[in-house]
Amino acid sequence: MERKGIVMDISRRSFIKGAGLAGAGFAAASLAACKSESSASDANTGESSMPSTGVNANNAPSSWDTPPEPIDDAQISEVIDTEVCILGAGVSGVVAAAVAAELGARVLVMQNKETIHSQGSGAAAFNSQRQTENFDDEFRSELVRLKSLYEGGLVNHELVSLWLDRSGEAVDWVLDRIEEDGVTASFDTYENWREADDQAKTCPISAMWGSPDSMGSMAIISALAPRAESMGAQFIYNTTARQLIREEGGEGRVVAALGEKSDGTYLRVNASKAVIVCTGGYEANDEMRDTFMPHANRFKALSDNKGEGLQMGRWVGADIDPAPHASNIHYNYLPSDPFGSGLPWLRVNKEGKRLGNEDIAYSFLPFLDIYSEEAACYQIFDADYDLYYPRMIDHGAGIFRSVPSPKFVADAVTLQTTEDTSSWSDLDKTWQYYLEMGSMVRADSLEELASQFGINYEELQKTVDRYNELYDAGNDVDFGKKPERMQAIRKAPFYGIRREACVLGTLNGLVINNRMQVLDDKRKVIPGLYAAGNASGGRFFGGIAQAMVAPATTISRALVWGYLAALDICQA
Repeated sequence: MERKGIVMDISRRSFIKGAGLAGAGFAAASLAACKSESSASDANTGESSMPSTGVNANNAPSSWDTPPEPIDDAQISEVIDTEVCILGAGVSGVVAAAVAAELGARVLVMQNKETIHSQGSGAAAFNSQRQTENFDDEFRSELVRLKSLYEGGLVNHELVSLWLDRSGEAVDWVLDRIEEDGVTASFDTYENWREADDQAKTCPISAMWGSPDSMGSMAIISALAPRAESMGAQFIYNTTARQLIREEGGEGRVVAALGEKSDGTYLRVNASKAVIVCTGGYEANDEMRDTFMPHANRFKALSDNKGEGLQMGRWVGADIDPAPHASNIHYNYLPSDPFGSGLPWLRVNKEGKRLGNEDIAYSFLPFLDIYSEEAACYQIFDADYDLYYPRMIDHGAGIFRSVPSPKFVADAVTLQTTEDTSSWSDLDKTWQYYLEMGSMVRADSLEELASQFGINYEELQKTVDRYNELYDAGNDVDFGKKPERMQAIRKAPFYGIRREACVLGTLNGLVINNRMQVLDDKRKVIPGLYAAGNASGGRFFGGIAQAMVAPATTISRALVWGYLAALDICQA
C-alpha cells in the first residue's frame, strides 16, 4: 500500500494556536582539544539471532539493502578536506557541529535541504540545572521500570542509563550557549500528567523549547547553527549524502562521504577524524517500513526522510537494529487537530464498529485503527462531556488527555462565535474553537453525525446501544475498559472527531555502542563512523512504538547523542 507523505511548513502563529496546543506537554561540560580516532575495544557485546536486513515482511529481496555501483570519480565536481563530516542538519547534526567546532575541529555539515530542519516541540532532560527538582533514584528506577514494561525486553538499558547520566549535562551545555538568543526550556509546566499509569510519575523532565522567533526543536538549531558557523563550521545545503567511502576494500576506516549536488554532480568530503550520520529515519521509505515496521505500515509519514543514512551505513558493513522497529506515532500533527486524541471516548471505525479498549496507553491507541478501511477512527461523545471528563482524568490521565489541559487551550484561542461565552466551561470553549475550524462535528442525532462522517449509521447505533448497556452495567465485558473511563452516549447534541495517526519519525537505525560508534553485524566498531538521532539504533527505543513514559525523549536523544558523538571524536 502506498503511503502518502505529509511535509509541513507551519508558521509560528499557527504552531502556537494548533500544533503547539497539541504538543504543549512535549513539550556545562569541560571541553578539551581534539583527539584522533578512538579504538574499537569498547564496543558493546552481544549478538542477535534475528536477521536484521535483506528481506521485507513478505520475504522478498529489499532493493535498499543492495549496494549501488560506486560513484565514478568523473562525477565528482568538488572535493573538500575536513576533520569531522556531519551528514544532516537536524538537532543531532547541529549540536554535534557546535560541540566539535567549539573544540577546535574543522567541521563540515552536509544537508539535503536548503536550510537546517527539525520537527518536534521539546527535549527532555534528567537532572538539568534548569529543572526545579533534583531527581532521586526512586524516580529513575520508576522511569526505567515503565520503559521496560511498555517496550519489553527490546530496550538496551545501557543506552537508557547513558541518557539518564548525561542528558542534563548535554541540555545545559546547549542552553548555556543559546539562552542569550532568547531560547528557553520550560521543564515544570505540567506536573499533573505524570500521575497517569502510562507516564513516569511526579517529575517534569520534559520541556517545551521556544524563542521569540521559533518554537520547539527549531528554536534550538536556529540559534545553535549560526554559533557553529561563527566558530568555523561549514554548512553545505541542497546536497544529499549518497555513499560512504571505507578504506581497505570495505574493511578499514570510513574516510569520506559523497553527496549529490543539485546539478547532479557529486561533492566528496574527506573526513580525517570521523563521519557522523545524522540523516534522520526512513518514515517516507515504504520498502524499509515494510521490512522493519510492517505493524505500522498503514500510517502516513510526516516527513520525507527516506533512510539514506541507514542505507549508506549498511552498504559499508553496518548493522541495523532487527525488526520490529519503534516509531513515534501521533494523531496530533496538524494545527487544526482537536485537543483530546488520547481521551477514552468511544472509538469506532467507518463501519460503525467499536475498535477496542480506548483506555490503553496513548502510544498504542493508533494500532486499534490499522484493521479499519481507512486506518483511522472516530471519537464519539455526547453533550454531557463536562460530566464525564473529570472521571476520565481522575488520578491523572497522561498525554493528550489532561495535557494540554482544556484551560490551556481555552485561554490560548480566539472564538469567532457571537454567543455569550461567560458561562461556558473550558471544554465548551475548546470544542467551539475546533468546530469553527471544521475539525470536529456536532449533530442533533447520531444518524446526522454518522451521515456527516460517512459512517454506517445502523451499525453505529448498535455499537452505541451496546456501549450504553456496558456503561449501565459498570462492566465492559467486551474490551475490559475501566468503568470510570466509560461514558453514556444518550444526550444530544452528539460530537465526533475523526482521528488519523501518522509516523513522525522512525526510532531505530544503525546499531551503536555507548560512544555513538557504529557497529557491524559482529558488533565490532566500524572505525571513523558514528550515528546520532533517528539514524542511530542500539535499542534506546524498543517495542513497536515509543512508549510515552518520558515524552520529548526523541529530540532529547538526538541532542544528547550528537553532543556525545562530537565529544568522543574530539576530546583529548
